[in-house]
Amino acid sequence: MKIDFETEELQGDYQRGFDDFGYQEFLEVDENTISHEILFASGAQVLIHFQRHSIRISQI
Repeated sequence: MKIDFETEELQGDYQRGFDDFGYQEFLEVDENTISHEILFASGAQVLIHFQRHSIRISQI
């Protein structure tokens, strides 16, 4: 799991945290790994890699 949150650029806006949820996507990294990336309005990113057999993705 990786969280990227640049506080130096925000300075006075640091109190707002990650800000609004912007976008998320699931991507195939390789045959065994799936990535879930979440982007926020502040520019913060959360990136999580899963082994393919550890999660199940289905359409609802």
